[in-house]
Amino acid sequence: AQPLVIATTNTADPQPVQFWAGNQQVLQLNPAGTKAPAWSIQRDTGGDRRGHYAVDLQAARDTATQVASGDYSVIGGGRLQHRQRRLQHHRRGRLQHRQR
Repeated sequence: AQPLVIATTNTADPQPVQFWAGNQQVLQLNPAGTKAPAWSIQRDTGGDRRGHYAVDLQAARDTATQVASGDYSVIGGGRLQHRQRRLQHHRRGRLQHRQR
């Protein structure tokens, strides 16, 4: 079997790969690069820029700052969360703040 390959041909200004279900975006893979949001994964396009190598899979946010904005930060689900420090993670929940 052959793997599914999704690629952008515009190497001067690579664009994110977006996955849609019906008329709703369900996932976005941001292209490679040296600064945020490069290499990040996000559930939708709402909110502020994600951090470099960040993963943001939360379902909802009330403000633009409720995103995985720190480099290497992860929000694995839930809603209304912030991740601003490097190397942080949160699996699920609501309005929880964790700093190192």
